[in-house]
Amino acid sequence: MLEYMIFWIKPEFSTHYFYRSGIMFRFLVECEDSNNDDLQLQFDYVTRKFPVQDVIWLLQREFPQFQWEVEGNSIHGSLRGKQISMYVSSRQLYVSTEDYQLVDQVLFQTLKKYDSSFFVIEKQTNNYGWVAPIKQRKLALSTQLLYSLL
Repeated sequence: MLEYMIFWIKPEFSTHYFYRSGIMFRFLVECEDSNNDDLQLQFDYVTRKFPVQDVIWLLQREFPQFQWEVEGNSIHGSLRGKQISMYVSSRQLYVSTEDYQLVDQVLFQTLKKYDSSFFVIEKQTNNYGWVAPIKQRKLALSTQLLYSLL
C-alpha cells in the first residue's frame, strides 16, 4: 500500500524553499511527530488549509469516469478495480492506493494544474518533493534577432 501526505504550502514559503526541499521535509516530519504547541503554530503559519469541497469538486470535474464516494472528509475513488482513498484534514491530504500510476494520473497531475505549492511525502520510503507545475511554453517567437559580427 502506498501512502502519501500532501501539504499545501503558502506561496512565500514554497518560493523560498523550492530548491531547499530537504529543509521543508525535515520541518514537516518534525511537525507530524511532535506535540509541541510552538511547532504547531509554525506549521499553521507555513501551510494553507485544504478546502475539502474544492478538492472533491476538482476530482469529480477532472475524472468523471471514476466512481467517487464522499463521506465527510474521506474521498474514495474507483475505476476498473483500481482504488484511491483520500482523507482531507485541515492542513494535510492523506492518500493511499495500491497503484502509483493511479495516484500520479489522478492526484498529482490534477494538483499540478491547480497550484505549484504542494509538497508530497511518501510515508514508507520518505521520498519527498514538490509537485512541480506544468510549464507553459511560449508559442510566439521574438521578431528580433541578435547577430554577432565577431
